[in-house]
Amino acid sequence: MSESEEDLLDFSTVRRELCDLAMSEEGRALLSGQPILRDGGEVAALLEVVGAWKSLLEEGSAPPALSFPPAAHLLPPLRKEGAVAEASEIAAIGVFVDSAMRLKAYLGRSLSGKRQRSPAQARLLARAEPMPELGELARRILEVLDPDGTVKEDKVPELRRIRRQTIALRAEISELSARHMNENRALWQSDVPTQKDGRTVLPLKAGHRGRVEGIVHEVSGSGATLFIEPFDVVEKNNDLMRLENRYRQELLRILRELSESLRGSGAALESLFTIVAFLDSIYARARYAVLHRCARAEERERGIALRKARHPLLGASAVPIDLTLERETGVLIITGPNTGGKTVALKTAGLLALMNQFGMQIPSAEGSALPVFDAVYADIGDRQSIANSLSTFSAHMRNIASIVDR
Repeated sequence: MSESEEDLLDFSTVRRELCDLAMSEEGRALLSGQPILRDGGEVAALLEVVGAWKSLLEEGSAPPALSFPPAAHLLPPLRKEGAVAEASEIAAIGVFVDSAMRLKAYLGRSLSGKRQRSPAQARLLARAEPMPELGELARRILEVLDPDGTVKEDKVPELRRIRRQTIALRAEISELSARHMNENRALWQSDVPTQKDGRTVLPLKAGHRGRVEGIVHEVSGSGATLFIEPFDVVEKNNDLMRLENRYRQELLRILRELSESLRGSGAALESLFTIVAFLDSIYARARYAVLHRCARAEERERGIALRKARHPLLGASAVPIDLTLERETGVLIITGPNTGGKTVALKTAGLLALMNQFGMQIPSAEGSALPVFDAVYADIGDRQSIANSLSTFSAHMRNIASIVDR
C-alpha cells in the first residue's frame, strides 16, 4: 500500500491516533514504521493477540501505572568501553526497565491465573515471557537515583557525609564573610557576598584597596568595585572546593559502576526494548479497539461483508453502514445524490480494509468479514496535479489508468 493511499483513506490519521495510545517512544516508533500486512497468517496472528489484550481491558484488568521514558537510543553510546552515561540517562533506563518488569508481571498475573486461558491469551503471554529478568538492575539504579536523575544522597553514605561537611563549611564561610563586612561597613559596596567561579568573594570599594588583605578576582565594569577574597576566606574556599571535587569523584564512581552494569547487560536490554515495543504496539491496538467499540473482522477468501461499519474519524456523528460485496462480484457501483454518503461509504470500506491488515479490529458489528487484499488503491476527491498542469479530470484519469495498470 502506498503512502498516498494511506493518506487518501485517512489511515495515516488512524495510525497517528494509534501512536498516541502507546505507552513508550519505542512502541510509537514501531507503530509508525510497521507496514500494512499482505499475509493472511501474519494478520491473523496479530489480531489474535490484540483480541486477547482487548479482553483483559474489557474485564477491567488494565496495566498498572507505567513510565517508559525514551531509553533505547541511550544504549549505543554505552557500548564503548569506559563510557559513562549521565545520571538522567541511567535513571531513564532504570525507570524503563522497572516498568517493563511490572508490565511482564501484570500480564503474568492476568493471564497465568486464568482457569480457562484461551489460545490467544496463551500466545500473548508467550510474547511477554522471553523478556529478560532485569529487575535487580533497575533496583540498583533506582536505589541511588530518582527518576529524573537526581542523586539520592541519603542512600549513599559517602555522598551524605560529604554533603553534610559541605553544608557546615558553607555556613562557616558565610559567618566569616559577615564578620569581615560588619567590622567596617564603609569598606563595602553592599553587605551581600557574591560568587566567582564557585568561591565566595566580597564587594570592596575600589578606593579602599589595600585595607583588606586578599586576592582580587575581578573588577566591576565601572571600576568602582573589587571582588576580593580575604586570605582567611581563601583557606575555607579551598576546603570547600576540595569537598566538592570529592563529591564529584564519588558521584563519577557511582555512575561509572552503573554504566558498567548497563554495558554488561546490553544484549538483554536490547531484547527487552524490542519486546516492550511489540507489546506496546499490541496494547495500543487493544486500547483503540475498546475506545472505538471495534470487533475483529472474520477472515474470508473473497468478498466483503461490513455490518454497521463506522468511519472512526467521524466519531458519534458516524452513520453506520452495511456494505456487502459477494464473492463472485468484482465491481460495486454506489449511486446517490450529493451529500448522500457515497464517498464516506467508499472511504470506510477502504480504511477498514487497511486497519484489518494492520492487525486492528474494525469499528463495526460482529459478523463483519474481510479478505486480505494484495493491495488497496483509491482515487477520491478533487485532487489536481498543478505541477504537471493537468486539469482535475485529467488528473483523475491518470490516477485511474495507473490503478488499472497495477
